[in-house]
Amino acid sequence: GSSDAALVHAVLKIGPGRTDAIKRSTGDELIDAMRIWAAAGVSSVRLQLSLEIHELPGELSWRR
Repeated sequence: GSSDAALVHAVLKIGPGRTDAIKRSTGDELIDAMRIWAAAGVSSVRLQLSLEIHELPGELSWRR
């Protein structure tokens, strides 16, 4: 890889029940926030941003 390039990858894990429209809107807002963060302090590096949203099945998620 190049020393002047970097990748920031984020994963958001959510519980079930949100519509695709809500997930899409959330993804748009998060990637915009990542762009603002990157623009504020990483100008000397070519930065690629990546975001995934994973919906966890309710029956496979435990909370105490």
